[in-house]
Amino acid sequence: MQSRRSFAEIDDKAIKFITRLTSQASLKVIRKLDIPQEKSGSLRIISDFIALPSTSSRSKYKNEFRVIEAKNEQDGLLVFLTNCFHLTADEICRTYKQRWGIEIFFKFLKSYLNGRHFLSRNKTGIINAYYLRLIAAILVAVVMHTNKSKSFKLAKITLQNLLTHFCLVVLQYQKSSPRAPPVQRTKSPI
Repeated sequence: MQSRRSFAEIDDKAIKFITRLTSQASLKVIRKLDIPQEKSGSLRIISDFIALPSTSSRSKYKNEFRVIEAKNEQDGLLVFLTNCFHLTADEICRTYKQRWGIEIFFKFLKSYLNGRHFLSRNKTGIINAYYLRLIAAILVAVVMHTNKSKSFKLAKITLQNLLTHFCLVVLQYQKSSPRAPPVQRTKSPI
């Protein structure tokens, strides 16, 4: 999402965000903020300022955003856009880094645990499907740890085989166990 209108709508709803600008957007600098001297992890903060999105259209956006430019040796220049004015530049960089870990985890859920396809279209169904995917991810991690395996695919196949064997044992047990007599339902005297 790189639209000025989208950022303004999110900000108008008082939702806090931190994102990266993929290209140098045209911004009108309102005021510059102090730059911390220490590095934020592997990042060196170059600039920190408050800006308005510059636009050539008739619609002017009143929303001010904070822009932090930082450099690291691996990715070069990184530009962060946020409406979190209460955080330091270092906290914004660290928060974005944590957010990236969450995105990688959800990519993992989508890629390896078939999270691209929804079994349901309602909110409860989608939430339940993700709970099941989280449980599956935990079980696969347990299998990987138990078998000292580094291969996710091998751990997933091992888990599938274990669950299949478990289901077969349960079905066989149900066939061999005597069935309890059905419960007689009587009408309530009330």
